[in-house]
Amino acid sequence: MGSWLVIEDEAASGGHVVTTPIVGSSLRELAEIAAVDLDTPYDAGADTPPIGDRDASIDVDPEALVSIASWFVAAGAALDDAVIELAGRGLDVTGPRLWPEHFDVAIEVHLPGGRGINLGGSPGDGFSTEPYLYVGPWGPERPGDDG
Repeated sequence: MGSWLVIEDEAASGGHVVTTPIVGSSLRELAEIAAVDLDTPYDAGADTPPIGDRDASIDVDPEALVSIASWFVAAGAALDDAVIELAGRGLDVTGPRLWPEHFDVAIEVHLPGGRGINLGGSPGDGFSTEPYLYVGPWGPERPGDDG
C-alpha cells in the first residue's frame, strides 16, 4: 500500500490510469492533476475542514496510512454486506460513499415517510479518537430524535 493519488478515467479509450506520488507533492499540484479547482467555494456544512496551505509539501506517515486504509477496507466490506442485505429486503439504499467533511464512509437507507438511516464508519474524528461504527436515524426534522 502506498501513498499515491490514483485517477481512473473510464471514458478514455480502453480506460486510462494516472498515478502520482502524494509524498513531496503539494495540494495545489495534486488538485491540478485531478482537475480540481481549489478556488471554487466548497461547503459541506459546519464540519467542512479548511484547505490549509496549498503549496506545502505533503508528508504521509506510512504506519498511519496502513491503519486508516485497513479501517476503510473493513468498514467498506461491512457496508457492502449491509447494502446487499437491505436491498434484498426491498429497501432503497445507496452504495457506500466517502463523506469529505467527516472523512467517514457511509450508506443511506431511505425509508417511507421521508425518514432514513445512515450506517457508517469513521476512522476517528472530533467525537472519538478511535475508529467507530454508527447508526444515525434522520427524518424531515433532521437529524431527528435521539430516541
